[in-house]
Amino acid sequence: MKSNNSDSYNNIVLLRGIASFLVVYDHLFAQAGIIWFGKVFFPTDIIRKYITVPAGIIQDFGWFGVVLFFLISGFLITHVSLRESQLEFIIRRIFRIYPPLIVAILIAILATWVQGGQLFKLSEYLISFTLFNYWIPPQKIPLGVAWTLIIEILFYLMIFLVVPILKKKPWAAILVEFTLVTVVLATCRIFGTAYFLFSASFSYLPYLIAGQLIYLLHARKISFNTFGLYTLINYILIYSEIRSLYPQFLTAENSYLISFLYAYVVFFITLLLRGHIFPSRLNRFASDSSYSIYLYHGTIGFLLIDRISRITKNGFVIIPVVVLCYLAAYLSYRFVEIPSIRFGKKLSTKIAGWKFPRTKKTISTI
Repeated sequence: MKSNNSDSYNNIVLLRGIASFLVVYDHLFAQAGIIWFGKVFFPTDIIRKYITVPAGIIQDFGWFGVVLFFLISGFLITHVSLRESQLEFIIRRIFRIYPPLIVAILIAILATWVQGGQLFKLSEYLISFTLFNYWIPPQKIPLGVAWTLIIEILFYLMIFLVVPILKKKPWAAILVEFTLVTVVLATCRIFGTAYFLFSASFSYLPYLIAGQLIYLLHARKISFNTFGLYTLINYILIYSEIRSLYPQFLTAENSYLISFLYAYVVFFITLLLRGHIFPSRLNRFASDSSYSIYLYHGTIGFLLIDRISRITKNGFVIIPVVVLCYLAAYLSYRFVEIPSIRFGKKLSTKIAGWKFPRTKKTISTI
């Protein structure tokens, strides 16, 4: 997701724009073609034949794009957390995530109503605004892509808890994070369905920790030896998470790990090329609006394709649909994201400057 401190990392800007398009490509080019047109869209067929299938990249780059987002978030959130107070950090993250999310859910409700889909209760929508709906069985999901956002929120909360340690002893903070993930994974099937759903979200945190470790090495907060050891531990946690919760993604033809390793190598190489690669204006636009395109492409894209497919079966209509999705994302970025980010900054700065009166201590005498 976008960070206000990312301007000095042009490589991150480049990757964020690419990652957002990969998710759009998976949903609108690959999945929509089969669902609404009954066939694989022509470019997808070629890309599957010569790139994704031979390379073992699953979900038409969808998981690859999500992992890139996780790595970017782990990197940038660690960067900003070392420069902000705990209060500033959590307030700014809340206003970064929730206002655009709530607006996107309202748009999703409208789209569901237009398509004649099943609507939920008001209370269920209100819970979905918090993202806690992912931990309440049976899950009621008005916005499918939001499953990654609850993972982001968990990462923010974990960083909020460890940031005092992170600023002084980064190696110790990572050990605390590893411990939390290990405990949750070890107990995921003990405390009922709701806790299992919570554990399923929490189990994805090592993907963000991977980006965090890259930042700490890059910023010289940890040694190369510590980075190597921690990266090995983190990989073991990722493997354990897949084996325990999603064993179907361990096989070579359907592997989470292969796409993760590709994304990891791409991220690391891009970081090493910092100062030598620069995003184009188009890519910067895609990067700036990446959160909004992530929120809206499914809702708006699927609604438009559903309507258009009733008129024509020409798959190339997906291209103007994607353009319209990016236009909607820009409007969201301009009129929802930017104001909410600015408000979060002002509020956190104002609250951080408050001075609370101290109560005088009275000494009782006997």
